[in-house]
Amino acid sequence: LPDVFRKLELRFAAEGHKAELISLKTGDAFPFSRIPVVPQKTGYTGVWEGIEDFDFSAVYFDAEFNALYEAKDSVISSMNENSQGKPIMLAQGIFPENDHIRLYDCSFEVELPYAEKLVFSTRYDCGENADISTIRCLIPENLSSFKVYTAKDDNSWRETEHSIDGSYIVVDTENSDNRIAIVKCLDLRLLSVLAAVLFIVVFISLFVIIIIKKRKKQIV
Repeated sequence: LPDVFRKLELRFAAEGHKAELISLKTGDAFPFSRIPVVPQKTGYTGVWEGIEDFDFSAVYFDAEFNALYEAKDSVISSMNENSQGKPIMLAQGIFPENDHIRLYDCSFEVELPYAEKLVFSTRYDCGENADISTIRCLIPENLSSFKVYTAKDDNSWRETEHSIDGSYIVVDTENSDNRIAIVKCLDLRLLSVLAAVLFIVVFISLFVIIIIKKRKKQIV
């Protein structure tokens, strides 16, 4: 065979990097251990496209493999922190264009019952093309009983289910959501205890007053 048919070439190419060329003889085997490492790209995982379907046990023709990147799941935080240095907010998901959360003031237009009070609200921005799966919001200090609300750009606030992970409120949010609010609720257990104590105090006071009046009548 002419030399042009005796030799072939495997080409491994990644955007922004010089292609790696490997020459072989026709019919040679190419061990997986010699396959170049996919160049790293921040925030992404990479593989050589088509490499799994290629027969490297005996190579008979030229082939080209391009790096295929996929954004990887990660956690980013807000630059805003509390007095102990904990981020106010964390977000888990895929963030191709951002490495932190930006927080902004926002209005909370919900009519709350007398026993509830807004303690925190913010609009958050995780960057374009973000795919958010979970939002974590730091629980305000000395807050034990609360509700969580989320909303979209139209300020359509709605109460949202949540869980607690350490000192953070965890919300499985929709991608279109970009607002979160925390509303303090009066602890009904404490209210019940206070009511019971008040009842006991009033009862004892009335009992003492009745006894005093009876004693006065006996003296007269």
